[in-house]
Amino acid sequence: MVSFLFIALIMLLLAAILSQEPFVFTLLYILLAVFVLDLVWKRQVAKSIQVDRRMQARAFPDEPVQVQLKIDNKGWMPLVWGQLSEGFPPGVSIRTFQQVITLGGHQTQLLEYNFKVPKRGVYPIGPLNLTHGDLMGFSKDQRFTLHSQPLIVYPKVVPLQELGFPSISPLGNKKYHQPIFEDPTRPIGKRDYQRGDSQRRIDWRASASIGSLQVKLFEPAIALETAIFLDLNRDAYPQKRYIDAIELAISTAASIASWVVESRESVGLYTNGKNLLEDYQKPIVFPPAKGYAQLMEILEGLAKVQSMETQSIENLIHQQKVNLSWGATLVVIAGSAPQTLFDQMIQSQRVGLQVVLVLVGDVVGVDEIKTKANYLGVDCYHILYGIDLKSWAV
Repeated sequence: MVSFLFIALIMLLLAAILSQEPFVFTLLYILLAVFVLDLVWKRQVAKSIQVDRRMQARAFPDEPVQVQLKIDNKGWMPLVWGQLSEGFPPGVSIRTFQQVITLGGHQTQLLEYNFKVPKRGVYPIGPLNLTHGDLMGFSKDQRFTLHSQPLIVYPKVVPLQELGFPSISPLGNKKYHQPIFEDPTRPIGKRDYQRGDSQRRIDWRASASIGSLQVKLFEPAIALETAIFLDLNRDAYPQKRYIDAIELAISTAASIASWVVESRESVGLYTNGKNLLEDYQKPIVFPPAKGYAQLMEILEGLAKVQSMETQSIENLIHQQKVNLSWGATLVVIAGSAPQTLFDQMIQSQRVGLQVVLVLVGDVVGVDEIKTKANYLGVDCYHILYGIDLKSWAV
């Protein structure tokens, strides 16, 4: 941009040439000196200014996100005036952040602002532009741009008090008639000591009372895991309130995963939705594992996932169920339940998996689906609104 100072300098030069007046030449020299000083000043300031943005990389919906901007002047020339401007994508509680600043030589200024994001997703925060001008304020010169920074917003997690899943207990184990291992939290009696028994299993108090060594007996059990299969195939949901149903399904998956991790058990996630930020062709798969690190991985995957026309959830179950442990709980979250899905759930039962069907949104023929599921021994739940998650103990 041609500055007002430069235009004035050209006009004064023409006037001096035409008039040949010493006074006009004096003004020309003064203005030329100011122009050169202004040019050098702006360039030195542009080289000396450093801007840094500090912001958390992840957040939950409606959680306040604090952004700290650090503007540092490394040089001795002051920044007479500058304007910071940062833009935001749709869905963020603020549309833009602007602040006018002045900064002396070798000085640092900190600015803070907050915003919220109500929905899950990946939001680019920025870019941040610093615009500053000349000493006289005649021109503006944008010299610094800080690239945008992604903010990952997790899906909404609703605390679940009672899910009523068929193979989930406080330890995530199920009674089994063939001993795989014994659960020390489930004593069922005592027997006489036999050679080879561990001393840790001896009940010394009972042994002293009876007069012979007694060994504790525990109920046999097998370790179980929960595998969540989330259907995000666009064709599986009614077009009416389609987006709301998809978001409810994702929130339901996140809430169930959180509940299982809180119960200190293994949970995995399988979905036919696509992560548009990474490999476009692969479904999102998180094999069952324990711990909050696993939960954070699942929540981040759910934050990035998008629904589209893709493979059916039945195909995904068929491909992945062979990797699940015997007795695992298979939770299917879907917006419909065609016969092909029931066929796949029946096959899963036959190979030793416990099946739970969770219908979300305005499902067509939900009563018939529940009746059919009950007849086949599949626990079926219907989540119509987000509030249903809070009191889900059907």
